[in-house]
Amino acid sequence: MILKIVLTDGTCQRLTLSNGLPESIKDLIGKVKTQCGLQHNIRLQFMDSLFGNKFLNLTSISEVADKGTLKVIGMSRPTTMLHEDYIVLDLVQDSEVPSASSVNHSFLSDGSVDTDVLSSSESTSSLSSWPAVFYVPKFPYDVELKLQQASMAYNQKSTILDGLVQEIVQYKVYVSDKEMDHVAQSLIKKHPCLTERGSTTGCGGWKTSLKYKLANYRT
Repeated sequence: MILKIVLTDGTCQRLTLSNGLPESIKDLIGKVKTQCGLQHNIRLQFMDSLFGNKFLNLTSISEVADKGTLKVIGMSRPTTMLHEDYIVLDLVQDSEVPSASSVNHSFLSDGSVDTDVLSSSESTSSLSSWPAVFYVPKFPYDVELKLQQASMAYNQKSTILDGLVQEIVQYKVYVSDKEMDHVAQSLIKKHPCLTERGSTTGCGGWKTSLKYKLANYRT
């Protein structure tokens, strides 16, 4: 199996897996780090043809195809990956980071968080050890509803951007700033409800998002 690896500096490298695809993502990451000479912690994204060759987080080894493209993402701080109704925190090991058992998190009734550092003499025997996988609990119904609505809005924006990029690449893959502005202006002209409040042009955010989306398409 041969894979194309896009490194963090934008360069590309071929990865040869003589014994075929590893059984787990962890093993695959090890192969990538070894053959590409990487020392830092990384995670991987794969190019999904179902979404216009956009890079998505690799969550299953079955998503890797022969002669496919993987993108290396450096991990300088904890990152989050959504899995169904909970969030998995990918924790970066760092000997300089204080132990989680030294911090006590108490939640106030108004939803804010008050953090009290335990004194060295205070016993922490009643605290459980920090889990490898942190399960986020269900929130009150009204909060869950707002989160679902926000998620739907995000998905709609992503779908709109994908559609615009597919239309753009029919003409060219490298677009000038003026042409990108033309696309964004055309969008809010046809759909005024998408006009951005507080933006001078009404579409500055759309224009910026389109630039990144098109750049990902070209990668």
